Amino acid sequence: STTMREPGQNVTFYIEVKNTGAGDAKNITITDDATPFEHIGNVSVVSGDCTVNKSGDGNITTFWINDNGTFNAYKTCIFKYLMKVPANTPDGTYTNNASLSYQDLNNTEFSKSAGTDVLVTINLFPDVEKIANDTSLQPGDRVNFTINVRNYGSATMTNGTVTDTLPPGFRCLNASGITNGINCSCVNDTTAICNLTDLVGNTISNPLSMWVEAKVNGSATEGSNENNVSLNGTRPDGLPINRTTEAKVFVNEPKPQLEIYKWTDTIKATPNSTVIYYILVKNTGDGDVYNLTINDTMDFGSITSYSTIPNGCADCNTSTKSCNISHLSSAGQCQIKLIALINENATDGTHNNTVNVSGFMKGGTEINKTKLNDTE
Repeated sequence: STTMREPGQNVTFYIEVKNTGAGDAKNITITDDATPFEHIGNVSVVSGDCTVNKSGDGNITTFWINDNGTFNAYKTCIFKYLMKVPANTPDGTYTNNASLSYQDLNNTEFSKSAGTDVLVTINLFPDVEKIANDTSLQPGDRVNFTINVRNYGSATMTNGTVTDTLPPGFRCLNASGITNGINCSCVNDTTAICNLTDLVGNTISNPLSMWVEAKVNGSATEGSNENNVSLNGTRPDGLPINRTTEAKVFVNEPKPQLEIYKWTDTIKATPNSTVIYYILVKNTGDGDVYNLTINDTMDFGSITSYSTIPNGCADCNTSTKSCNISHLSSAGQCQIKLIALINENATDGTHNNTVNVSGFMKGGTEINKTKLNDTE
């Protein structure tokens, strides 16, 4: 009567026996095996000019049609019987096999068989999904994951826990329940755990929902990253139940490319004279660079003033001979004009004036460059 039952429920089976031949049959016996189901109650004829008897209850029973008498040509007999699904039956699909044996009037023996499946389940069908608000990420980005838990069955799951395991290179920043009563937290850099309220039956259109916020670090793997989430809980019979799912996000780290140029219009200088240096920092890559530090190693003079093009693209400290560019976008550039005073005691000869530039990509990966300039 149904293809799905819960432990402890009853299920009605129907058997149809047809004589499609022109001759009569006799001694019709049907052995029915529905282990672990148990036969209960009487057998009753649904349709047909026939009688059906049953040998008894249990997992396996035997039926006789017409008291092993004659079953005429072209006749049909349909009967039904009741079986119980034991309360301790594990989830699974169980087959009820019916084996038919009979003879023709010449005592020749024949046999047939048929079967039907019944799915036994506690009728708890939890499901978990995870959705990213952005599936194309760069190191340094933040991403919010929404986790929804549904129950397509009628039974209630208790003691529910959601464990969200972030991909390598992702750091858990925060986690919280959207549905009232759900408590979430980042238990470490890569894992968030949420304790659920009871997942009652038919929780479909209004699922139990929560969110996890994560940051993509520079160590995240480029390409597809799988974010796994698992749901664990307890069935009404006390047995554990779990489900898993994943959300895929793609990490693509655009790479900046620094080019450093340094020059002066003065080839020769004398002590106490002024020399103008130019430093040009260009980003020819397809990713931005941040917190660029420019250190000038001039040891034969001091920086007295500076200016930049575009105006304000760098902030310089003349005392430390260093400049900072907070953000240099892809295809961006910053030119720094340094006015240097040659020391009074500067020695004759060629002096190396090196500039070192270091910064960070969005995800925190360091990038650096060095440029050498000579002054005589």
